[in-house]
Amino acid sequence: MKANYIYLMLFFLLISSCSKRIKKKYYYPNLKEVERTTNKRTIRINSFSSFEEFKSEMWGFYQITPGKTPILLLETENTEYHIKYINEFGCIPPIIKLKNLIGISKDSIYKWEKYYPIEKLENILKTDLLNYGQHNKYADNPSSLIIQFLHPENESISNLEHTLLNLLKIFNAINLQAKDSLELNIRFEKLIPLKRLRIPTNENE
Repeated sequence: MKANYIYLMLFFLLISSCSKRIKKKYYYPNLKEVERTTNKRTIRINSFSSFEEFKSEMWGFYQITPGKTPILLLETENTEYHIKYINEFGCIPPIIKLKNLIGISKDSIYKWEKYYPIEKLENILKTDLLNYGQHNKYADNPSSLIIQFLHPENESISNLEHTLLNLLKIFNAINLQAKDSLELNIRFEKLIPLKRLRIPTNENE
């Protein structure tokens, strides 16, 4: 009887340990985009000491291993987050409409020339992702929306990782509720806030 009890306990311990090793996996911009990236190399963000080191390593990676794409990995106890790193070649960054851009940091959000507390991230992100061109003030569609960092050079890697995890968890919750399959585009570039081009009217001249 005692032997049976011991075997039963060992069985439950084995099942429990196996279940802990099984992690949920998420992919960004989406699973299809990551899967079709055949030449991949997984890189852990927390292996760097600063954002500058991270960017320098990414630039060197593209020069040393052309044709390969870095997949950035963030992990929690039960979840893996895989992010396709998009490199911006050249000195001139791509032109992005202001309405298709959100800037984030550990405590603030930048959207359409205004700053908001980080607590507003869910509302702002959801509004942009689900807009689908209905209102000209918000993102054209989910694939056009770009997330960038406000002041990454002033933040530690742990803060950047925390900001990313917060963003990904909020996006996953929105994506779960959405009728359509959404995507999340993250560019690891410093966001430089710009002003809208305002054409003067006759009244102002």
